[in-house]
Amino acid sequence: MKNSTGADIKNVEDTEYQKRYLRHQQFGKKDQLLAIMKERHSQRQFDTKEIPQEMLDEILDSCRYAMSSCDRFGVRLVVTEDRDDKAILNGLLVGSVGWIYRAKVVILLMADPRAYQAEGEVAFMPYLDAGVLVEHISLLATAMGLRSAYSNPNIRPNNIEHFKKLFKPEGWDDVIFCGAVALGYPHPDEIHHKRNLIDSVVL
Repeated sequence: MKNSTGADIKNVEDTEYQKRYLRHQQFGKKDQLLAIMKERHSQRQFDTKEIPQEMLDEILDSCRYAMSSCDRFGVRLVVTEDRDDKAILNGLLVGSVGWIYRAKVVILLMADPRAYQAEGEVAFMPYLDAGVLVEHISLLATAMGLRSAYSNPNIRPNNIEHFKKLFKPEGWDDVIFCGAVALGYPHPDEIHHKRNLIDSVVL
């Protein structure tokens, strides 16, 4: 007896069964995405386990599909796993003091000012583009069983030039630092805080 998948049934798209099946399939994808969104949370405790290179490569490659203002991709990623780099960042990044050195990987979000030529947009557009990348990285990392935390780009004025000297991409005239994402496996004794959700974001 020939097995049927439903695709060979005449006018199957018109049947209530097929409509219910398609709705079920769509809800499955939606529910998976929502579950990842709900699971994602900032975590500053990490295990010492190494992140496999192929996993890291997949996270970084996903950023090619992120939205970018006018398709410019003016924000690029500088990735470091170096212990000395993380120790320096632990001191330079105001929002990372005391924890970012624990991450196995730190991804720096670097914007090239040359990408933003319209009047005034360089003051805000790089940070919008970087925010989309943060979301891509964080959600995919969560789906892979990793933890992440975003560090804001706040650097004390007297440390900015030192930061640029160490981390500015080669060949760039200048750089706008848009923050960093720390990645790692969950710590065995990580602390889970209940999300402080608001009732609605709609005004």
